[in-house]
Amino acid sequence: MFVNSLRSKKPFTHGPLLLLKYAIPAYFILGGILVQSISEDLQIELMLVAVILFLSWALRKYEFSTYLVRIGIYAIAVMIVYLLEQKIVPDSKWFYYFDVGYFVVLALTVAVVVRYARQVGFSVTPFDYLMVVLVVVSGLVQKNYGSDTALGYIVIKSVILFYGCEIAVNNRRSDAGKLLGVTSFFTAIILLVKMASV
Repeated sequence: MFVNSLRSKKPFTHGPLLLLKYAIPAYFILGGILVQSISEDLQIELMLVAVILFLSWALRKYEFSTYLVRIGIYAIAVMIVYLLEQKIVPDSKWFYYFDVGYFVVLALTVAVVVRYARQVGFSVTPFDYLMVVLVVVSGLVQKNYGSDTALGYIVIKSVILFYGCEIAVNNRRSDAGKLLGVTSFFTAIILLVKMASV
């Protein structure tokens, strides 16, 4: 009864979806702008992701293009989280606090959307269990073996972004998935231009 009454209120349905629509693309672009140096081993991956995202746009009439755009978006999400965690977060106090706050808000937003938004169909899949196992294992590996890069944080942030991206792509009543795909493509281009200019 209470849940149904919340579902009928726009702040619990449209507000969080609107936040996801703009917050994740903004994070991708901000990450692309802030990261100044990129290792050469990411060059091939970035080019491949840019090609995949371009193909997803060029072949958008075909159903399999949604799989291509998901692959590209997820790859950019992991790369941005990794690059920021490696290059920016350790050296910048303001960005550290921004990053923590951003992911707390994003995780809460995803939880609210999953629980209350009717226009987004969300069900537990084997992928969800795999994500939980991945988070736990990465935390144990980091605790037992140590690491210069915060592997546990990278995995947790990536998982939160994955769920946010999945909600955006699955929301058929919105153009959030298209915006995310275009933003991911331009983020890859920004990073490639930075690599070429070094």
